[in-house]
Amino acid sequence: MINSKEKGFSLIELIVVFIITAILCQLGFIGFNRYVRKAKAFAAREAIRNIKSECITNSDLGLKKDFTLFDLNSYSISTRENNNCLGEIENGLVIALPNNLDYLPTYSYNFESGDINCFYNGFLDGLFTECVSLKAKFEKYDFVVKDSYKERGCSAYVIVKGPSWEDAENNSKKIGGHLITINDKDENKWVVDSYQNLVTYNNATGNINGSADTLPRAWIGLNDQKKEGEYVWSSGQEVTYRGTIDSGHFSGMKKTYGRFDAKTGLRDDSLPLVNKFIDQDVSSITLANPSNNSFWVEGSWEDNWNNYTHYSDGIAEIPTCKE
Repeated sequence: MINSKEKGFSLIELIVVFIITAILCQLGFIGFNRYVRKAKAFAAREAIRNIKSECITNSDLGLKKDFTLFDLNSYSISTRENNNCLGEIENGLVIALPNNLDYLPTYSYNFESGDINCFYNGFLDGLFTECVSLKAKFEKYDFVVKDSYKERGCSAYVIVKGPSWEDAENNSKKIGGHLITINDKDENKWVVDSYQNLVTYNNATGNINGSADTLPRAWIGLNDQKKEGEYVWSSGQEVTYRGTIDSGHFSGMKKTYGRFDAKTGLRDDSLPLVNKFIDQDVSSITLANPSNNSFWVEGSWEDNWNNYTHYSDGIAEIPTCKE
């Protein structure tokens, strides 16, 4: 007999069950998809490792520098003819190249150096983080200027947005560094050559032939915020190169001459000229020679106030070598 008190699912209950089931299926699919991608990448990485081992063995035995070709799912092996260990003619690399660069990482082997490296373009999904380049890692932040990535020695460099010095310093910290520390004359020249066409100042980008009002200038890590006249780098490194600190470019405790709000330090060209004291406790670098001024030459540093309105960019330095 059927109990008349028993009830079936209501339409709303069925819809809820359907939605929950669909969500669980979707999560399961995503998890499975990630597993498959990891498995394919693992197979490609192991193939490159086996190629390296075979190439070294053949070389040690005086045999031909060739390797056994692997049949990989979603990957192809690229080298010069006859599976040669010396890699592609253009770059000397044996490459495990995925069918989709946004889906799987690329692996490469260099016979001459013995290095195995990887690169992954689709870093936003959180997979294969060991293969993501520093450039890609930094440029995922909207405050990092695209295509400003540079390397020198044990440091990487990018342009970070401010607009204030403190904003630029805080953004530098978010990517593992500080505003740039300049240790010698050669590095100072390198900064000028590398960034004079990329930095924006007073809404003009790379205006290296302009007047002093639009010449590219950028925040650097030098400051005397803790004690007036005692300059330090925001990175904590010792000041061993003083640039133009002692050449009249730093006003220190002197009065500042210009058009600005003396209370806030914000420049305002609509205001009359004033001669007031404003504590200028942060610094910037001039990246080109102005057409109408012989004092602010390229490579010169100057002290400034934190929220000076014409500035928008700082140059961040991130250490890359392991101690």
